[in-house]
Amino acid sequence: MFPNKDAVVFDGTTLSYADLARSIHTSISEEKNVTAKSFVFNRNPIETLCSVLASNALNRAVVVVPADYPEKNLEIEQEEPVPSGAFIGILTSGSSGKPKTVWKSNDNWELAFKHQSEIFGISKSEKLFVLDALSYSANLNAALHILWEGGTLVLGQLKKARRWKEMFEEAKVSSCFLVPSHCQLLLNNGIVNDNIKSLVTAGEKLSAKMAKELLERFPASKLTEYYGAAELGHITYHQNADIYNFPHSVGKPFPQVKVVVKDNKVTVSSPFVSSEYKENGTVDDLGYFDKGDRLVLKGRSGRMFNRRALNIYAQEIENIALTFDSVQKAVLVESEINKRLNLYFTTNSKALGNDEEELAAFLKQCLPKAKMPSFVKELEEIPHSETGKVDFRALSKMSGEGEILNIAS
Repeated sequence: MFPNKDAVVFDGTTLSYADLARSIHTSISEEKNVTAKSFVFNRNPIETLCSVLASNALNRAVVVVPADYPEKNLEIEQEEPVPSGAFIGILTSGSSGKPKTVWKSNDNWELAFKHQSEIFGISKSEKLFVLDALSYSANLNAALHILWEGGTLVLGQLKKARRWKEMFEEAKVSSCFLVPSHCQLLLNNGIVNDNIKSLVTAGEKLSAKMAKELLERFPASKLTEYYGAAELGHITYHQNADIYNFPHSVGKPFPQVKVVVKDNKVTVSSPFVSSEYKENGTVDDLGYFDKGDRLVLKGRSGRMFNRRALNIYAQEIENIALTFDSVQKAVLVESEINKRLNLYFTTNSKALGNDEEELAAFLKQCLPKAKMPSFVKELEEIPHSETGKVDFRALSKMSGEGEILNIAS
C-alpha cells in the first residue's frame, strides 16, 4: 500500500491512505471503551467510513444510520441483541414496516470482494464513484470494496448531480456504482465518458433501453447489473449485451452462490448470506429460470397481487410496459385508497400525459383482461428514496389523485 495515495475524495477534501489510517486510529481511541454496538449517523461519509473501520478493528458491531432515521425506530434497534461475529448492521424498514437490522459478518462481505473485483473489473488502479449515502448497504459495500482493493473512493452527492460531469473529469473517475435511477441522472445530464471502464448497478431492474444508452455513452465500460439483497448478499449478475438481449433476466449465479427456485420462491445458499437467513435463504422473491439457466424475477411476494384467484406479478406487468417505445420506467402498485392496481410510468416524451392512451392500448394487446391495471398514469418523475429505490408507499398513496386513465374496463 502506498501511504501517499489518495484513498477518499469528498466535497473538496482528499484523504491519503496515511490520513485515513490516522483518522481510523483516532476513532479507535475515542471508541475503545464502548462495549455495546455503536450507531453512526451518516452525516459526514468520511467520518462514517472511519467509524465503521474502527469498529471492525475493535471487533464491535456498528450500524450506519440514515441522518433522518426516526428516533422511535432507533430506540427499538437499541434493544436488539447483536449476533455473534456481526460486523455491520444494515437498517431496513422490514416487510411490515417495522424496523429491523440485517447483520453481516466481516466474511459475508470480504469473501465476495475478490469476485467483485474480477467480475466488475475493479483493481487498485481504479477511482470508483459512489454516492455518499453509506447507510444504503450496496453503497457501503462498494466503498469498502475499493478501499480493500487499494483504489480511490470518490464520493459524490445526489444534490450535486449537475456537477458530476466535472467531478468525473477532475477526479479522473474510472468506475461507477449507481442504482438505475441514479444512472438515469448520468443520461439526463448528458454525461459522455470514454474513460469509465466499469459501470455497476443494482437495487432495481435495469431496463434494456437504459442499458443500451449507458453502453453508448460509456463505450469503454463493462456494464454489470447484479441482483442481491442486504440479507443474502450478491446473488446473480449479467453484463453488457446480455442485459438488453435478455431484458427480463437478472443473469446467472454469482461465484459460490447456489440459487434454487421451488414453487416460484427463490432461495439462496452462499457464504455471503447473513447468519439469520442461512437456514431459510430467502427474502420471499419470486421467479423462475429460463431455458438458458438465467434467473427471471416476478417480484417480491409483497408485490404479488391476487385478483379473482389469479396471481398478478408486478414485475411482469412492468416489464411489458417497458417494451413500449417511449416508456422509461413503470411501477405497478396497489392503491391504499381503493385496493385497485395502478400503473405509473415515465417517458422520454416532452408533453406529459400524451402516452397514456397509447400505453393503455398497448397493454390491452399484450395482457389478458384479468391482468390489466385499473389505471395508468404518466408522472414527470417516479418518487424514490434517498438510496434511489422506488418509494412504493408514496405511489400507493397517490392512487386516485388527479385525472387517471381507466383501462381495466
